[in-house]
Amino acid sequence: MNKYGISNKRVSHIIHYVNGLCSAGKTHKAVRHAIEKAERGERTIIAQPSLDCIDEWYKKTKELAGGDINVTRIDGSNKGNGKVRARIKKHLKRRTFCGEILFVTQQALLGMPYVPNKGDWNLIVDEIPNVDDVFEMNLPNNHNLLTDHVQRINPTAETSELVITNRDALERIAYNKDNDEIDDKFQDVARYLISDHHKVYVFNENYVRTLNGDTENGKYKLQIQAILRPSIFDGYKSTTIMGANFTENM
Repeated sequence: MNKYGISNKRVSHIIHYVNGLCSAGKTHKAVRHAIEKAERGERTIIAQPSLDCIDEWYKKTKELAGGDINVTRIDGSNKGNGKVRARIKKHLKRRTFCGEILFVTQQALLGMPYVPNKGDWNLIVDEIPNVDDVFEMNLPNNHNLLTDHVQRINPTAETSELVITNRDALERIAYNKDNDEIDDKFQDVARYLISDHHKVYVFNENYVRTLNGDTENGKYKLQIQAILRPSIFDGYKSTTIMGANFTENM
């Protein structure tokens, strides 16, 4: 295991990484490591890239743990009460002194605006996560549901950073406690905007055309790009990222 040091005024955290070839047994070793920690009373989140991966490794981990360790999964396949991120948040709020291994998807965990009790959990990210997400929406008439609560700063020739001007309105959309179907369309964008761990950008021409209702029937859609910041990993008891050719991809 190696260390990838990140230190600036917003982040002071050591990220461990496992740099191995595909099919080199990285996940099996990570699971063994999480089981050893659970036996000592520690709790570990394993964030995986897909439901298929969770299906495979949740089952294998239960078998390897032998029924003595609490192994849990929270994702779209096990239908609980509420949305996936809300159920993860509720689970992480629970205080316990028992060891545990929790499987979630990268998309669900890294898309949460707030993760409670980070310091209680070790984090293992299985495979290098995507660092950007792009949204395209044709909104010549209803853009104000989003644009009324943001403004552009630091413009370049093509893009500008998007920052919030009305946090309460965007938090209402991001959390969508009333399951409003219109807010649901903007929920992911709102989550990124209120997150301290993402930078959000817009393409200037498309943004101005959207404000003016001049998208030419969707030719110039509103384009929003969210960039993941390394501070997303700050606060966990430990963080390990596993991925083929990790150093070449960072």
